[in-house]
Amino acid sequence: MNMLDTGVDLFTAANGIRHHYVKWSSENGANGRPPIILLHSGLASGHCWDLVAPQLAEAGFEVIAPDLRGRGRSDQPATGYDLRTIVEDISSFIQTVCPGQVAVVGHSYGGYAALALGAIYPNLLSKLILVDGGIWSAEGESWEQFAQGLESITWRYASLSDYLEAQRVGAELFWSPEVAKALTTTIQTEPDGSVRECMTPTAWEQTLQSMWRYRPTTLYSHITCPTLVVVTELPNTFSKELRSQKLAMNERFLPEAMAGLRWCRVQVMEQTHHEAPFHKPMELANLITSFLRAV
Repeated sequence: MNMLDTGVDLFTAANGIRHHYVKWSSENGANGRPPIILLHSGLASGHCWDLVAPQLAEAGFEVIAPDLRGRGRSDQPATGYDLRTIVEDISSFIQTVCPGQVAVVGHSYGGYAALALGAIYPNLLSKLILVDGGIWSAEGESWEQFAQGLESITWRYASLSDYLEAQRVGAELFWSPEVAKALTTTIQTEPDGSVRECMTPTAWEQTLQSMWRYRPTTLYSHITCPTLVVVTELPNTFSKELRSQKLAMNERFLPEAMAGLRWCRVQVMEQTHHEAPFHKPMELANLITSFLRAV
């Protein structure tokens, strides 16, 4: 596997903390287009774009995927997991690593951060892509309802093999050695051989609290760049109940996004797991490339 496939692991200081990031460069050099910043989901890391980013680089883009605060190999301060601080982290990171306009792609939680970034710093973004995230709101839900899954998360495993086996459950559609390798960048190994999530329970609770308060409809009018909203429809291997719930979410929140965003295109990825960067990386990379190449 060459450097284009694996990316280069780098570090930089931004907004007072050290950020780890992965960079993929086009073999043909810069093509004059803005770099692409890939923002990962809640408990993930920049390497969770490993199957998508090389294809974007091959298409001629410079691609950069940071580990957000508290994730991967970035610093893990005790506080600062509200979306506003995360946005300041990302803005400072961009100004340090690739000053100028950038195209931003956010998956799941990364979509929340990407939309907030575009609303607060509209001149920073040339284009915005939200992948199954960013358009959803917890309005009408109590904190207890929204955070009900918090206690079910396993934060520590006896061994790496135990961790990977647990992650494989429910991921059979896309499980591969490459996915397993990417997921190992979201955990840390302890001296006794056990492994734990890089994100701490306290930091994750702070993250969820910020997501619970998040209202995308208050942000849409501040977005000035073209936006692609990608949503998934779950595969038939999921239960009818889960597929119906996801469809209902799309039907509820997509119209708000289409009405609120000035320049919005919607793309549905049918028969696709929420973890689209793992499940259908080529299709997702093609959607991103096509949108970014369009005038």
